Amino acid sequence: MHLVDPLMSDDTQSSLDCVRKLGVCVLEQSLDNKMIVLQGALGRFLQGGYALDFDCGNSGTTMRLLAGLCAGYKGVTRFAGDASLNKRDMARVLVPLSLMGVKYGFEGTAGCAPFHLMGNRPLDTCNIALEIASAQVVSALAFAALFGARPITIAFPHPVRNHTTNMLLHLGIDIQESIRDSQCLLRVSPPDLVDLALDDIEICVPGDISSAAFFMCYAAMVPGSDLLLRGVGLNPGRTLVVDVLTRMGADIEVIDCRNAGLELVGDLRVRGGRALSSVEISADEIARGIDELPMLAFVMATCSGLSKVRGAQELRAKESDRLRLMQANLALLGVRMDIDPDNGDYYVCGQGDFAAFYRKGKSMVHAGAEFCTAGDHRLAMIGIMMQKLFAGLHVEAEDCHSVSYPDFKKDLLLVSN
Repeated sequence: MHLVDPLMSDDTQSSLDCVRKLGVCVLEQSLDNKMIVLQGALGRFLQGGYALDFDCGNSGTTMRLLAGLCAGYKGVTRFAGDASLNKRDMARVLVPLSLMGVKYGFEGTAGCAPFHLMGNRPLDTCNIALEIASAQVVSALAFAALFGARPITIAFPHPVRNHTTNMLLHLGIDIQESIRDSQCLLRVSPPDLVDLALDDIEICVPGDISSAAFFMCYAAMVPGSDLLLRGVGLNPGRTLVVDVLTRMGADIEVIDCRNAGLELVGDLRVRGGRALSSVEISADEIARGIDELPMLAFVMATCSGLSKVRGAQELRAKESDRLRLMQANLALLGVRMDIDPDNGDYYVCGQGDFAAFYRKGKSMVHAGAEFCTAGDHRLAMIGIMMQKLFAGLHVEAEDCHSVSYPDFKKDLLLVSN
Protein backbone atom coordinates (compact mmCIF):
# COMPACT_ATOMS: atom_id res chain seq x y z
CA MET A 1 0.00 0.00 0.00
CA HIS A 2 1.28 3.46 -0.96
CA LEU A 3 0.37 6.50 1.15
CA VAL A 4 1.03 9.72 -0.76
CA ASP A 5 1.53 13.10 1.00
CA PRO A 6 0.87 12.02 4.59
CA LEU A 7 1.05 14.69 7.29
CA MET A 8 3.96 13.40 9.38
CA SER A 9 3.51 14.43 13.00
CA ASP A 10 3.87 12.91 16.45
CA ASP A 11 0.34 11.49 16.12
CA THR A 12 1.16 9.92 12.75
CA GLN A 13 4.31 8.38 14.20
CA SER A 14 2.28 6.92 17.08
CA SER A 15 0.00 5.22 14.55
CA LEU A 16 2.96 3.84 12.57
CA ASP A 17 4.56 2.48 15.74
CA CYS A 18 1.30 0.76 16.71
CA VAL A 19 0.65 -0.92 13.35
CA ARG A 20 4.25 -2.16 13.31
CA LYS A 21 3.35 -4.15 16.43
CA LEU A 22 0.56 -5.74 14.41
CA GLY A 23 3.23 -6.91 11.97
CA VAL A 24 2.89 -4.21 9.32
CA CYS A 25 6.22 -3.44 7.62
CA VAL A 26 7.20 0.08 6.58
CA LEU A 27 9.05 -0.75 3.37
CA GLU A 28 9.83 2.83 2.43
CA GLN A 29 9.52 6.28 3.96
CA SER A 30 10.92 9.08 1.78
CA LEU A 31 13.19 11.64 3.40
CA ASP A 32 10.71 14.44 2.70
CA ASN A 33 7.83 12.28 4.03
CA LYS A 34 5.93 12.52 0.74
CA MET A 35 5.50 8.75 0.43
CA ILE A 36 5.14 5.82 2.82
CA VAL A 37 5.02 2.27 1.46
CA LEU A 38 3.46 -0.33 3.75
CA GLN A 39 3.26 -4.11 3.57
CA GLY A 40 0.29 -5.48 5.48
CA ALA A 41 0.17 -8.33 7.95
CA LEU A 42 -3.38 -9.63 7.59
CA GLY A 43 -2.33 -13.26 7.80
CA ARG A 44 -0.47 -12.76 11.07
CA PHE A 45 -3.29 -10.59 12.39
CA LEU A 46 -5.90 -13.27 11.66
CA GLN A 47 -3.72 -15.90 13.34
CA GLY A 48 -3.69 -13.87 16.57
CA GLY A 49 -2.52 -15.40 19.81
CA TYR A 50 0.10 -12.81 20.78
CA ALA A 51 -0.39 -10.31 23.59
CA LEU A 52 0.17 -6.81 22.19
CA ASP A 53 0.91 -3.58 24.05
CA PHE A 54 0.22 -0.27 22.28
CA ASP A 55 1.54 3.17 23.25
CA CYS A 56 -0.70 5.66 21.42
CA GLY A 57 1.15 8.78 22.58
CA ASN A 58 -1.20 11.76 22.48
CA SER A 59 -3.43 10.42 19.70
CA GLY A 60 -7.04 9.70 20.61
CA THR A 61 -7.72 8.80 16.98
CA THR A 62 -5.01 6.13 17.09
CA MET A 63 -6.33 4.63 20.33
CA ARG A 64 -10.00 4.54 19.37
CA LEU A 65 -9.58 3.31 15.80
CA LEU A 66 -7.01 0.72 16.83
CA ALA A 67 -9.40 -0.59 19.51
CA GLY A 68 -12.00 -1.11 16.78
CA LEU A 69 -9.49 -2.95 14.61
CA CYS A 70 -8.30 -5.13 17.49
CA ALA A 71 -11.89 -6.13 18.23
CA GLY A 72 -11.25 -8.82 15.63
CA TYR A 73 -7.89 -9.91 17.04
CA LYS A 74 -7.89 -13.20 18.96
CA GLY A 75 -5.59 -12.17 21.76
CA VAL A 76 -5.18 -9.64 24.55
CA THR A 77 -4.32 -6.10 23.50
CA ARG A 78 -3.39 -3.32 25.92
CA PHE A 79 -3.72 0.39 25.21
CA ALA A 80 -2.10 3.36 26.95
CA GLY A 81 -1.01 6.88 26.06
CA ASP A 82 0.57 9.95 27.55
CA ALA A 83 -0.85 11.68 30.65
CA SER A 84 -3.25 13.75 28.55
CA LEU A 85 -4.62 10.86 26.49
CA ASN A 86 -5.01 8.68 29.59
CA LYS A 87 -7.59 11.18 30.91
CA ARG A 88 -9.84 11.03 27.85
CA ASP A 89 -13.07 9.04 27.60
CA MET A 90 -12.57 5.63 26.01
CA ALA A 91 -15.80 4.08 27.29
CA ARG A 92 -17.59 5.74 24.39
CA VAL A 93 -15.93 3.29 22.01
CA LEU A 94 -15.48 0.26 24.28
CA VAL A 95 -19.12 0.05 25.41
CA PRO A 96 -20.52 -0.31 21.86
CA LEU A 97 -17.69 -2.72 21.01
CA SER A 98 -18.77 -4.87 23.95
CA LEU A 99 -22.19 -5.25 22.29
CA MET A 100 -20.32 -7.08 19.52
CA GLY A 101 -18.73 -9.53 21.98
CA VAL A 102 -15.51 -7.70 22.86
CA LYS A 103 -14.42 -7.95 26.49
CA TYR A 104 -12.49 -5.09 28.10
CA GLY A 105 -11.20 -3.84 31.43
CA PHE A 106 -9.85 -0.56 32.74
CA GLU A 107 -6.61 -0.69 34.71
CA GLY A 108 -6.99 2.62 36.54
CA THR A 109 -9.65 5.29 36.25
CA ALA A 110 -12.92 3.84 34.97
CA GLY A 111 -13.58 4.86 31.38
CA CYS A 112 -9.98 5.84 30.64
CA ALA A 113 -6.74 4.27 29.45
CA PRO A 114 -4.80 2.24 30.27
CA PHE A 115 -7.22 -0.53 29.32
CA HIS A 116 -7.04 -3.97 27.80
CA LEU A 117 -9.42 -5.84 25.58
CA MET A 118 -9.97 -9.36 24.34
CA GLY A 119 -11.23 -9.46 20.79
CA ASN A 120 -13.15 -12.17 19.00
CA ARG A 121 -13.92 -13.43 15.51
CA PRO A 122 -16.50 -13.55 14.17
CA LEU A 123 -17.94 -10.73 16.25
CA ASP A 124 -21.58 -10.82 17.26
CA THR A 125 -23.92 -9.25 14.75
CA CYS A 126 -25.96 -6.39 16.16
CA ASN A 127 -27.19 -2.98 15.12
CA ILE A 128 -25.68 -0.18 17.20
CA ALA A 129 -27.26 3.22 17.88
CA LEU A 130 -24.94 5.98 19.12
CA GLU A 131 -26.34 8.91 21.09
CA ILE A 132 -23.42 11.17 20.19
CA ALA A 133 -22.10 11.59 16.64
CA SER A 134 -18.37 10.89 16.73
CA ALA A 135 -16.30 10.14 13.64
CA GLN A 136 -13.73 8.27 15.73
CA VAL A 137 -16.34 5.98 17.30
CA VAL A 138 -18.16 5.37 14.01
CA SER A 139 -14.83 4.55 12.34
CA ALA A 140 -13.81 2.19 15.15
CA LEU A 141 -17.12 0.32 14.85
CA ALA A 142 -16.75 0.17 11.07
CA PHE A 143 -13.35 -1.51 11.51
CA ALA A 144 -14.82 -3.95 14.02
CA ALA A 145 -17.70 -4.75 11.65
CA LEU A 146 -15.16 -6.18 9.17
CA PHE A 147 -14.88 -9.15 11.53
CA GLY A 148 -18.61 -9.75 11.98
CA ALA A 149 -20.58 -12.78 10.89
CA ARG A 150 -23.15 -10.69 9.02
CA PRO A 151 -23.68 -7.03 8.06
CA ILE A 152 -23.80 -4.54 10.93
CA THR A 153 -25.61 -1.19 10.88
CA ILE A 154 -24.35 1.78 12.92
CA ALA A 155 -26.79 4.67 13.56
CA PHE A 156 -25.79 8.14 14.74
CA PRO A 157 -27.67 11.46 15.03
CA HIS A 158 -25.64 13.85 12.84
CA PRO A 159 -23.31 13.56 9.84
CA VAL A 160 -19.60 13.17 10.66
CA ARG A 161 -16.44 13.14 8.57
CA ASN A 162 -16.43 9.94 6.55
CA HIS A 163 -12.75 9.45 5.67
CA THR A 164 -12.83 5.87 6.94
CA THR A 165 -15.94 5.08 4.90
CA ASN A 166 -14.28 6.45 1.77
CA MET A 167 -11.14 4.43 2.45
CA LEU A 168 -13.04 1.17 3.01
CA LEU A 169 -14.97 1.71 -0.22
CA HIS A 170 -11.65 2.26 -2.00
CA LEU A 171 -10.44 -1.08 -0.62
CA GLY A 172 -13.49 -2.85 -2.02
CA ILE A 173 -15.51 -3.21 1.19
CA ASP A 174 -19.32 -3.29 0.82
CA ILE A 175 -20.29 -0.26 2.90
CA GLN A 176 -23.39 1.88 2.47
CA GLU A 177 -24.36 5.29 3.86
CA SER A 178 -27.98 6.43 4.17
CA ILE A 179 -30.33 8.62 6.22
CA ARG A 180 -33.60 7.38 7.71
CA ASP A 181 -35.89 9.07 10.24
CA SER A 182 -33.28 11.83 10.78
CA GLN A 183 -30.65 9.22 11.67
CA CYS A 184 -27.42 8.66 9.74
CA LEU A 185 -26.90 4.97 9.00
CA LEU A 186 -23.72 3.12 8.05
CA ARG A 187 -24.11 -0.52 6.96
CA VAL A 188 -20.89 -2.55 6.81
CA SER A 189 -20.78 -6.02 5.27
CA PRO A 190 -17.82 -8.17 6.34
CA PRO A 191 -15.55 -9.15 3.43
CA ASP A 192 -13.71 -12.39 2.81
CA LEU A 193 -10.60 -11.22 4.64
CA VAL A 194 -8.39 -13.99 3.26
CA ASP A 195 -9.01 -12.80 -0.31
CA LEU A 196 -8.58 -9.09 0.50
CA ALA A 197 -5.65 -7.87 -1.65
CA LEU A 198 -4.25 -4.46 -0.76
CA ASP A 199 -0.70 -4.55 -2.14
CA ASP A 200 -1.28 -2.23 -5.11
CA ILE A 201 -3.60 0.23 -3.38
CA GLU A 202 -2.57 3.91 -3.44
CA ILE A 203 -4.14 6.43 -1.07
CA CYS A 204 -3.54 10.17 -1.58
CA VAL A 205 -3.90 12.11 1.67
CA PRO A 206 -5.54 15.52 1.13
CA GLY A 207 -4.31 18.67 2.87
CA ASP A 208 -5.56 18.67 6.46
CA ILE A 209 -8.32 21.25 6.87
CA SER A 210 -7.80 21.34 10.66
CA SER A 211 -4.24 22.53 10.02
CA ALA A 212 -5.34 24.93 7.26
CA ALA A 213 -7.99 26.39 9.57
CA PHE A 214 -5.42 28.38 11.57
CA PHE A 215 -4.24 30.20 8.45
CA MET A 216 -7.77 30.65 7.11
CA CYS A 217 -8.92 32.29 10.35
CA TYR A 218 -5.82 34.46 10.61
CA ALA A 219 -6.23 35.69 7.02
CA ALA A 220 -9.95 36.34 7.49
CA MET A 221 -9.22 38.45 10.59
CA VAL A 222 -6.27 40.53 9.45
CA PRO A 223 -6.95 43.34 6.91
CA GLY A 224 -4.80 43.21 3.77
CA SER A 225 -4.39 39.42 3.85
CA ASP A 226 -4.48 37.46 0.61
CA LEU A 227 -3.78 33.77 1.16
CA LEU A 228 -3.99 30.78 -1.19
CA LEU A 229 -4.06 27.29 0.36
CA ARG A 230 -3.65 24.49 -2.18
CA GLY A 231 -5.11 20.99 -2.11
CA VAL A 232 -7.15 21.31 1.10
CA GLY A 233 -9.44 18.41 1.93
CA LEU A 234 -13.09 19.47 1.62
CA ASN A 235 -14.84 16.40 2.96
CA PRO A 236 -18.40 17.61 3.74
CA GLY A 237 -18.05 16.25 7.27
CA ARG A 238 -15.14 18.62 7.98
CA THR A 239 -15.95 21.97 6.39
CA LEU A 240 -17.52 23.72 9.38
CA VAL A 241 -14.70 26.28 9.49
CA VAL A 242 -15.30 27.26 5.84
CA ASP A 243 -19.06 27.49 6.36
CA VAL A 244 -18.81 29.53 9.56
CA LEU A 245 -16.25 32.01 8.22
CA THR A 246 -18.41 32.49 5.12
CA ARG A 247 -21.50 33.13 7.28
CA MET A 248 -19.48 35.72 9.19
CA GLY A 249 -18.81 37.52 5.93
CA ALA A 250 -15.23 36.40 5.26
CA ASP A 251 -14.02 36.55 1.65
CA ILE A 252 -13.35 32.88 0.86
CA GLU A 253 -13.18 31.49 -2.66
CA VAL A 254 -13.03 27.76 -3.43
CA ILE A 255 -10.96 27.26 -6.58
CA ASP A 256 -10.71 24.07 -8.64
CA CYS A 257 -12.80 21.82 -6.44
CA ARG A 258 -11.96 18.28 -7.54
CA ASN A 259 -11.79 14.64 -6.58
CA ALA A 260 -8.31 13.49 -5.60
CA GLY A 261 -8.35 9.76 -4.98
CA LEU A 262 -10.81 9.11 -2.16
CA GLU A 263 -11.63 12.68 -1.20
CA LEU A 264 -12.87 16.02 -2.43
CA VAL A 265 -10.13 18.69 -2.38
CA GLY A 266 -9.84 22.28 -3.50
CA ASP A 267 -7.68 25.39 -3.36
CA LEU A 268 -8.92 28.03 -0.92
CA ARG A 269 -8.27 31.75 -1.36
CA VAL A 270 -8.92 33.86 1.74
CA ARG A 271 -8.72 37.64 1.68
CA GLY A 272 -8.93 39.85 4.76
CA GLY A 273 -10.50 43.27 5.02
CA ARG A 274 -14.22 42.56 5.15
CA ALA A 275 -16.09 43.50 8.32
CA LEU A 276 -17.05 40.26 10.07
CA SER A 277 -20.38 39.69 11.81
CA SER A 278 -21.27 37.60 14.83
CA VAL A 279 -22.47 34.07 14.19
CA GLU A 280 -24.35 31.22 15.85
CA ILE A 281 -23.19 27.59 15.61
CA SER A 282 -25.79 24.95 16.44
CA ALA A 283 -25.15 21.74 18.36
CA ASP A 284 -25.81 19.54 15.33
CA GLU A 285 -22.97 21.26 13.44
CA ILE A 286 -20.31 20.69 16.08
CA ALA A 287 -19.14 17.28 14.87
CA ARG A 288 -18.10 18.84 11.53
CA GLY A 289 -15.44 21.02 13.14
CA ILE A 290 -15.01 20.55 16.90
CA ASP A 291 -11.23 21.06 16.69
CA GLU A 292 -11.59 24.35 14.82
CA LEU A 293 -13.86 25.99 17.40
CA PRO A 294 -11.04 27.42 19.58
CA MET A 295 -9.51 29.32 16.64
CA LEU A 296 -12.95 30.47 15.52
CA ALA A 297 -13.49 31.95 19.00
CA PHE A 298 -10.67 34.40 18.31
CA VAL A 299 -12.27 35.35 14.99
CA MET A 300 -15.53 35.94 16.87
CA ALA A 301 -13.66 38.40 19.07
CA THR A 302 -13.01 40.58 16.01
CA CYS A 303 -16.72 40.80 15.09
CA SER A 304 -19.52 43.12 16.00
CA GLY A 305 -22.10 41.55 18.30
CA LEU A 306 -22.40 38.39 20.38
CA SER A 307 -21.46 35.04 18.84
CA LYS A 308 -23.07 31.88 20.24
CA VAL A 309 -21.96 28.24 20.09
CA ARG A 310 -24.35 25.53 21.27
CA GLY A 311 -23.54 22.12 22.71
CA ALA A 312 -19.74 22.25 22.73
CA GLN A 313 -19.31 20.27 25.95
CA GLU A 314 -16.96 17.94 24.07
CA LEU A 315 -14.34 20.72 24.16
CA ARG A 316 -13.90 20.00 27.87
CA ALA A 317 -12.76 16.45 27.12
CA LYS A 318 -10.08 17.03 24.51
CA GLU A 319 -6.33 17.20 25.20
CA SER A 320 -7.25 19.90 27.70
CA ASP A 321 -10.38 21.68 28.92
CA ARG A 322 -10.43 23.86 25.84
CA LEU A 323 -13.50 25.80 26.96
CA ARG A 324 -11.82 26.99 30.15
CA LEU A 325 -8.54 27.80 28.42
CA MET A 326 -10.26 29.65 25.55
CA GLN A 327 -12.05 31.76 28.14
CA ALA A 328 -8.81 32.53 30.01
CA ASN A 329 -6.84 33.36 26.87
CA LEU A 330 -9.54 35.62 25.45
CA ALA A 331 -9.72 37.43 28.79
CA LEU A 332 -5.96 37.98 28.50
CA LEU A 333 -6.75 40.04 25.38
CA GLY A 334 -9.66 41.90 26.94
CA VAL A 335 -12.41 39.76 25.41
CA ARG A 336 -15.26 38.29 27.43
CA MET A 337 -16.41 34.72 26.92
CA ASP A 338 -19.27 33.28 28.99
CA ILE A 339 -19.77 29.52 29.40
CA ASP A 340 -22.90 27.63 30.41
CA PRO A 341 -21.54 24.90 32.72
CA ASP A 342 -24.47 22.56 32.09
CA ASN A 343 -24.43 22.11 28.33
CA GLY A 344 -21.22 23.57 26.89
CA ASP A 345 -22.91 26.56 25.28
CA TYR A 346 -20.62 29.60 25.15
CA TYR A 347 -20.83 33.21 24.04
CA VAL A 348 -18.05 35.45 22.74
CA CYS A 349 -18.51 39.22 23.02
CA GLY A 350 -17.08 40.71 19.84
CA GLN A 351 -15.03 43.91 20.07
CA GLY A 352 -16.67 45.52 17.02
CA ASP A 353 -13.97 44.98 14.41
CA PHE A 354 -10.37 43.81 14.08
CA ALA A 355 -8.94 47.25 14.89
CA ALA A 356 -10.85 47.35 18.19
CA PHE A 357 -9.74 43.81 19.04
CA TYR A 358 -6.13 44.73 18.28
CA ARG A 359 -6.24 47.95 20.36
CA LYS A 360 -7.80 46.15 23.30
CA GLY A 361 -5.29 43.32 23.13
CA LYS A 362 -2.31 45.70 22.91
CA SER A 363 -3.51 47.55 25.99
CA MET A 364 -4.04 44.32 27.96
CA VAL A 365 -0.92 42.32 27.07
CA HIS A 366 2.19 43.15 29.04
CA ALA A 367 5.65 41.70 28.53
CA GLY A 368 5.65 38.09 29.65
CA ALA A 369 1.87 37.68 29.73
CA GLU A 370 1.22 33.96 29.32
CA PHE A 371 -1.09 32.35 26.80
CA CYS A 372 -2.14 29.10 28.49
CA THR A 373 -2.07 25.83 26.53
CA ALA A 374 -1.84 23.06 29.17
CA GLY A 375 0.29 21.25 26.59
CA ASP A 376 -2.57 21.20 24.05
CA HIS A 377 -1.18 21.37 20.51
CA ARG A 378 -4.12 23.25 19.00
CA LEU A 379 -4.07 25.93 21.67
CA ALA A 380 -0.31 26.27 21.24
CA MET A 381 -0.78 27.05 17.54
CA ILE A 382 -3.40 29.69 18.34
CA GLY A 383 -1.02 31.24 20.85
CA ILE A 384 1.84 31.30 18.35
CA MET A 385 -0.43 33.12 15.88
CA MET A 386 -1.47 35.62 18.55
CA GLN A 387 2.21 36.32 19.19
CA LYS A 388 2.33 37.77 15.68
CA LEU A 389 -0.18 40.39 16.77
CA PHE A 390 0.84 40.89 20.39
CA ALA A 391 4.61 40.68 20.64
CA GLY A 392 4.75 40.60 24.45
CA LEU A 393 2.77 37.38 24.63
CA HIS A 394 4.50 34.27 25.94
CA VAL A 395 3.04 30.90 24.91
CA GLU A 396 3.17 28.11 27.46
CA ALA A 397 4.66 24.82 26.14
CA GLU A 398 4.49 26.11 22.57
CA ASP A 399 6.57 23.28 21.10
CA CYS A 400 3.73 20.81 21.68
CA HIS A 401 2.40 21.89 18.25
CA SER A 402 4.53 19.03 16.87
CA VAL A 403 1.81 16.60 17.99
CA SER A 404 -0.19 17.42 14.86
CA TYR A 405 1.82 19.98 12.86
CA PRO A 406 5.63 19.97 13.29
CA ASP A 407 6.20 22.59 10.55
CA PHE A 408 3.65 25.06 11.88
CA LYS A 409 6.11 27.81 12.83
CA LYS A 410 7.95 27.53 9.53
CA ASP A 411 4.73 27.71 7.53
CA LEU A 412 3.45 30.62 9.62
CA LEU A 413 6.52 32.61 8.63
CA LEU A 414 5.61 32.04 4.98
CA VAL A 415 2.10 33.46 5.35
CA SER A 416 2.71 36.24 7.87
CA ASN A 417 5.67 38.12 6.35
